[in-house]
Amino acid sequence: TFTDPVNLKSQCTACSYDKLTIVPASGETPNGDAIVDGVVDLTLSMNSNGVDKSAVQTAALAAMGGKGGNDYVMLCIPPGTSGNWLAYAYVGGYLSVYNKEWCGRVSAQMHEVGHNFGFQHSGEVTNEYADTTGMMGYSFAENDGPVMCYNAAKNVQIGWYADKEVRFNGGNEEYSLSGLTDYDPSSSAYTIVVIEKIVNGETNDNH
Repeated sequence: TFTDPVNLKSQCTACSYDKLTIVPASGETPNGDAIVDGVVDLTLSMNSNGVDKSAVQTAALAAMGGKGGNDYVMLCIPPGTSGNWLAYAYVGGYLSVYNKEWCGRVSAQMHEVGHNFGFQHSGEVTNEYADTTGMMGYSFAENDGPVMCYNAAKNVQIGWYADKEVRFNGGNEEYSLSGLTDYDPSSSAYTIVVIEKIVNGETNDNH
């Protein structure tokens, strides 16, 4: 996917304004399989048809020697495993796992690796995926789109725009704001305003 016009690397670079760069791994697995441009094809001594995805995950990680020296690992599982699933990841962990063609879909990549970054889902009311202003809501069945970043709350969490973030907790203040696409470290305009609201003695943030 590093050769696709829109991919995990291109989006992380663009959305972070070069604060995060995804670098493809190289080298080889303990079994001698070459890792080229961050990709390695694994041959497993099992048939994945009808098998639970966790069993395939365990076998694949064993074949590649686990995490190794990498920050993140993305597993692309071939068709045929049991259940109706698209992809999943571990919040704050290193691993994300994708079912068949969802491995090549940029929204799934950004969403699942976003969990690795520490993000929960972005939702509205009772639907935990309903916020489609960023990549932690629903994923899309497109290989090269949509071209989006994370929403304001996630951007505060990861700190990519911390130099242009201001916190407001009352009073009369006037701010100049610019959108994420106009983020400029040299500008006097803020990109994110965090409105602090005290509820039952606890601070809740609105962005």
